[in-house]
Amino acid sequence: MDAPQVQCGPFPLAGIWPQLSLRAEPPHHPRAFVIVQDRSLELSSLRLFARSTMGSKQSESALPRTPSKGKEKQTEPETQITATPARGSPYHVLQTATRPGNNILSDDHQHYIQGAYKDYTHWDVDVEDFVRAVFGCQWTDIEALREPYRDPSNTKDIPPEKYFISKVELKKYWEGNERNGYEPFARAGDALLEELYGPHSTGKAPDESLVARRQALQRRWANNSSRNGQVMRPWPARFEIRDVKAVGNFGIDEKPDLAYSTTAGRPFWEWELVSMEFKMEGKTGAKRKEIIDSLSDILLRWDEKQKTFVVEMPDRRGQAKGKSSKAARDDDADYVPGKQPKQTKKKGQSSTSSSSKRKREAEEALNTKSKRSKNQPDSESPSAASEGSKIIGKQAQVVKYMNQVMSHNVRSYTIAWLVDSGTLRLVYGDRMGIIFTKPIDFLDKDASLLLLILAAMGTADVHDLGIHPCVHYPKDAHGHDQFCLDNGYRGSKLRLAVELDEGTAVDVEFNLDVSESNMRDMHRAKKERRRLQRASSQRRTIYTEFGMIGRGTTVIPVVAAPGTKTEELFGSEALVAKVAWPHAVRKAEDAMIKAVRRRLAESKPNYLKHIVDLKCSMTKSGDSEEMHLPRFKLGVVPGADELRVCRILVLKEYEPLETIGSGDNFRIVFFDVVRAHHWVYETSKILHRDISLNNIMWYRLPDGRIIGVLCDWDLAEDQSTGDNRPTRRAGDAAAVIWPPEPEPAAQSTTKPSLPSIAEGEATEQPQNLEGAGQSNTATEPQAVVKPRYRTGTGPFMALDLLRVGDPPIHKYRHDLESFFYGYIYFAAAYNPDEQAFGYIKDWQCASLVAIGDNKRRFLEEESIRRNVMKTAHDTLKPLLAKGTPLMNLLYQFGDIETDRAIITNVVNNPRMTLERKRAKIESLEKEREEKMSFSIFMEILGVPEEESV
Repeated sequence: MDAPQVQCGPFPLAGIWPQLSLRAEPPHHPRAFVIVQDRSLELSSLRLFARSTMGSKQSESALPRTPSKGKEKQTEPETQITATPARGSPYHVLQTATRPGNNILSDDHQHYIQGAYKDYTHWDVDVEDFVRAVFGCQWTDIEALREPYRDPSNTKDIPPEKYFISKVELKKYWEGNERNGYEPFARAGDALLEELYGPHSTGKAPDESLVARRQALQRRWANNSSRNGQVMRPWPARFEIRDVKAVGNFGIDEKPDLAYSTTAGRPFWEWELVSMEFKMEGKTGAKRKEIIDSLSDILLRWDEKQKTFVVEMPDRRGQAKGKSSKAARDDDADYVPGKQPKQTKKKGQSSTSSSSKRKREAEEALNTKSKRSKNQPDSESPSAASEGSKIIGKQAQVVKYMNQVMSHNVRSYTIAWLVDSGTLRLVYGDRMGIIFTKPIDFLDKDASLLLLILAAMGTADVHDLGIHPCVHYPKDAHGHDQFCLDNGYRGSKLRLAVELDEGTAVDVEFNLDVSESNMRDMHRAKKERRRLQRASSQRRTIYTEFGMIGRGTTVIPVVAAPGTKTEELFGSEALVAKVAWPHAVRKAEDAMIKAVRRRLAESKPNYLKHIVDLKCSMTKSGDSEEMHLPRFKLGVVPGADELRVCRILVLKEYEPLETIGSGDNFRIVFFDVVRAHHWVYETSKILHRDISLNNIMWYRLPDGRIIGVLCDWDLAEDQSTGDNRPTRRAGDAAAVIWPPEPEPAAQSTTKPSLPSIAEGEATEQPQNLEGAGQSNTATEPQAVVKPRYRTGTGPFMALDLLRVGDPPIHKYRHDLESFFYGYIYFAAAYNPDEQAFGYIKDWQCASLVAIGDNKRRFLEEESIRRNVMKTAHDTLKPLLAKGTPLMNLLYQFGDIETDRAIITNVVNNPRMTLERKRAKIESLEKEREEKMSFSIFMEILGVPEEESV
């Protein structure tokens, strides 16, 4: 991801996060780091070298700034930025090898969220607007539910025309500690759902009154386009008490309090729907007694005139002295959401308020300083939170759960509840940010809004609750999606509307080809986790990148549905669908792959087999009819530089490099992709720019031959114009100074591979390929400037890209250096017996500069090399011996680095004139460039430049 900016190590703002040694427990996918600066490229090479070699302390004005929201025009030239903002993915920023068992602590996760997500959080939207945007539900949609359903066997003395929250349950909720409140809360929520839609589950047919009730509601919804055809309950989701560590893929032990879920017992993030966090304050001593003494049954009745539900609390009238302001009410005991409040009130009484939008707007107009409920702690829920407000306390806690939910299964967004004693906030999160509603007094004046929320959630399908709209689960007897742990992905499908190469649109359907397994067994013991994860890497499983905000890349094993047009088009071979949310301004990866393959086909068709095979693709904007992200209905739209699209690529499935099994097989794959990379650049001038072992894959031909494949082209750059820097508008400060979040080098085209790589992610501006129009056109008065980017995966990046200061242009030579580090990494860290990668700890720091320093010492110092190579597998140690081709290549890159030191001495020589320095530097740089090329690289390694036919 994909996560907002994090500063580490020697970078500016160091100290916000601890220096971390990054190691991943489960297998993970490539990331990349980014550096940007906003000056024109018309800088002398001397000044560029001087800053990159001498950069030490940065001025205050050069530090990264809070990103613009894209609303203000900027006519002034932007401040020069020479800092190095390195941003790892959330998971790798959190990861550290010093933790017991190499686990991430939940507190670290919360600390990360509090710093990284605050600038992507929108506060205090109206609850009614939220429910309408997420679920397509409003008061008139539930008018047919004006009378609650009563089980014929229920003999309780409950008013027949009113919804009911029992004083007994309320008392149990407020008594005791926080944990004791879970059960009465869950019972009250399920009881309201039953009053709305009937019993959760019965073994017999529903009674006539329930059938008539559901039919009336369906007739009402028939003309509602957002709910047309929706199926009534019974829907197996209900309130479930959690309070136990949830099972997930990332080793973070976290315990959600409750959930609205289809799975009882231990929570599995993959199958959670709505997570809930509780905070119970004000429940001790006199305050608790005051609250409990004021309790009464909550009754909700339909008001035909207002077309809404009203709240009745008759037991609270005429109470003795000493009652709380919360219990004091007007003589009128009916509280009507949407009704104009009375403008006069008795001393010591609060308004007969509700939380309907119109009511609260009127209250806010009358009272510049509105009073919060006594149950709402001052420190937790600011009355006027704004963009950039800090996420504090339980707000961060609930976002942790949302982070986990969005890191499992195939999601486009998620929602959660934050319960703070007597107040409730709904929370929404997608790949562009987080939205909190205003807090409501859900057990008091705003109980009618609780009923609206439950009415909406009670009939919401899995897509309303955030599952990606292109993923479809099999239906049960009631017409509901079978979304649950026990069913898993059996019978699930991926449906896409794609364009084929000839431009024709076609609907395609793929089966989710996920291996069946007992998920509970897969996570039954910590001590077995590594073994189980290695076993799972051999299965076809769904993998989603960790984190909520960002690309959120998900890889889904699929196969064309038998007997369909899809099978005619793509056959029955194993495929994967890569689902991601890149920035809308980025050049599409599918366009890049098509350009690469088209140009190879014209002159070097024999290398096509070494380039990832794209079958079809689909791109949809978040506000499109297909995606309908609720944030757009709420009007919370990111700026142009933060806007994302959903892009799905269906690709041929390949084997990850970890399964290659031997050094001999690796050499075959390695040289296949080095040659393919070279000929891509020769035929199209497209440079990959993210060479890593995760992006090198392989497959086997029917005759047994092994074929290497170069994957993941979303950081590639078309350098064919000679002006190989992408452009951006001067006003797009956020995109240059502090991009909203990292763009990971895309997910590999099959299951996860390398487990132990400290990787970050890069943000890149759009590029022009043939047939692709300019997507970031400059407009007056915004002058075009050209940022520079440092892209790649930390352990494999060239040293030139790992220095403090301005990065150089990413050159072909830098990719060759990345190939070299990949070869070293394989030789030093691969275990062919276990078919798994270890890690080189010194190459996995959170700081890019630290990685660069450690790799530089690796090139220069024999003792460092011995330390790195001491854990190499016996069968691979010969690759690292003195005099071998790989070591000769090391010495060559060492010479190139030595030349860099000579250039630094020239820059710092006070006795040379400016012109002499410039001429000398240009001469030295030319000599330096000539020391590495494709031909030299292959010659040193002793292999032919062309593959044998």
